[in-house]
Amino acid sequence: MAVDQSPRLINSPSWPYGFMKVTRANYQQGLLAPGVSETLHGIDQHVYDQLRVVK
Repeated sequence: MAVDQSPRLINSPSWPYGFMKVTRANYQQGLLAPGVSETLHGIDQHVYDQLRVVK
């Protein structure tokens, strides 16, 4: 069995193969939903804190 991730997480009109129908408009709600993990063990809290401030 092999598990791979899309090379582009965010979906767009030209890339419909991203993660869980996440788009620029809904990525915060989509990726922060309970039980959703975009990586096997989630994102390290230090990394998350650095990324969270980017808007």
